[in-house]
Amino acid sequence: MSFLKRSRCHLTTLCVKNLPLQDVDLITLLQHFPSLTSLTIHEIDLQGEPGSGTQEIGFPSTSHFFDSLTVKHMASTSTLLPHLKELDLRYNRRSFPTLAAV
Repeated sequence: MSFLKRSRCHLTTLCVKNLPLQDVDLITLLQHFPSLTSLTIHEIDLQGEPGSGTQEIGFPSTSHFFDSLTVKHMASTSTLLPHLKELDLRYNRRSFPTLAAV
């Protein structure tokens, strides 16, 4: 992350595939790239059983993540990705917060 911050690059496309990220880590990453117009997030597809350790792996598609992407017209905070035009999500069906995304 420090390399990207130092380079001051102007990213327009970011693809995050099969990385075990927590929602807060992904949001923190995205805060550094408000110029993004295209974002791809493909969650890890785990078929683990309870007790296999898979519950410890984070999935970014949470209610908190979707709330951070939502434009809040009455709030004083700015939108996380104001230029976003394309969003490609592939998610683990067990982790997807259906109500938050609708």
